[in-house]
Amino acid sequence: LAPFDSVRTYDARVRVLTIGTHPAALDTVTLAVALRGNRITFAARGAIGGGTARADGHAMLGTPIAWRVTEGSLARVNLSRVMGDTGAGAVTATFTADGRGTSPATLAAHARIHLAPSAFGAIRVRGGDASLSMRAGTAQLAATALFGAGTIAADLSATPLGTQPALTVRRIAFTHIDTRAFAGDSALPTDLSGVLTGRARWTAHASIASTLRGGARLAVSGSRVGTQRIDSAATVVTLGDGAAAWSMSAHFPRGGLALAGTARPFDALPALDVEHGSFSRLDLGALAGPSDEHTDLNGTLHARVLGLEPDFARWSVALALAASTVRDAAIDSARLALALDSGFVHLAASVHGADGHGDGTMDGRLVASYAARPFSLERVLAESDLRAHARATWTLAAMTPDTSIMLDVVDTVTPPPDSLTASARLAGGRLTLDTLRVRSVLGTLTGVGAAAVSPS
Repeated sequence: LAPFDSVRTYDARVRVLTIGTHPAALDTVTLAVALRGNRITFAARGAIGGGTARADGHAMLGTPIAWRVTEGSLARVNLSRVMGDTGAGAVTATFTADGRGTSPATLAAHARIHLAPSAFGAIRVRGGDASLSMRAGTAQLAATALFGAGTIAADLSATPLGTQPALTVRRIAFTHIDTRAFAGDSALPTDLSGVLTGRARWTAHASIASTLRGGARLAVSGSRVGTQRIDSAATVVTLGDGAAAWSMSAHFPRGGLALAGTARPFDALPALDVEHGSFSRLDLGALAGPSDEHTDLNGTLHARVLGLEPDFARWSVALALAASTVRDAAIDSARLALALDSGFVHLAASVHGADGHGDGTMDGRLVASYAARPFSLERVLAESDLRAHARATWTLAAMTPDTSIMLDVVDTVTPPPDSLTASARLAGGRLTLDTLRVRSVLGTLTGVGAAAVSPS
């Protein structure tokens, strides 16, 4: 400050105009600064992300420097554009902040944010408040946000500096959360309430996959998924040395399920193992939302998933059903085995019921025709090439006079086993049926055809 007179006031005004598309969607910025002695007063205005931003405050020069934002605001700013994305959004908020120091290790700062109704892509927020502080290298966050009829309250802390960064989720509590507030109206309706806690620690400047250690626990109670009520549910995950152990359970008014296994999420081929799985009186129709397709399933599940892209993945799934009901059909037992090995698919199923028993197999080749992108079932359906041959047989149970099929007036017959043979190909979202042959007591059906396949 030696060149400046400590009793005079110095003013500076800067206006920045951008031409073309700026990476941060910054259109204009106006900054006014006044210096008197060791006090700087500033006022900033900007057009950014399709909205406006402003900040007024002052700073006291010294060692360390002290600063304060007395009034700040955002009006309909698209944060996706600010971060270089193309998503929609409009954030409106006010904030204040104060602090001392500029070095992250010695910075002591506190900020308060009030969020008005805003949108982050498909996520719509009715409002919220947050308090963020930084002291001695440790950041603390306490926040509350309103989503539709639900609320999320978070209490977190983090130490991002040093050789051992860490994150602690002391508590994230949520009540009456509907997933449609995050994924749009096409998502499954929910009413979820529960608490999440967790911790994580890793080594700076080293591979997170090998040094990350931690754990998390999610507890849910008094909730609903689709039309299925959930009395209680819990998920526990522990992570270390690149591997995770996990377990989850849920209790419904008329049944429940329990799963446990391991995972290796950071490997070149991510792996997931369901080592123990069981379910009782499971209603898939209720979990899927309002539906007349109700089930009452009892059985066990074991699975291993290695990799996600079909060309390289190796999956095996084994499902065994005990006495169950699908809609109004009773099943004494059933087994299903699915294997995927580098694009080759094998499916085998058998069903035993009061009306008879059946067996079926399918063998095929699934070829991914798309470039490497995040995996999704929608892409597999729309862009993969599936060639498959399937065969199934069904044998009716021995028939009594009360259940015999009558032809004409007096003739009683025992029908032969039903059978089905099909050859089909799925390519580019279009299903082509090359061969269809169905033999039944009612007759024989053959045909070919094509249909478009799209996810609902």
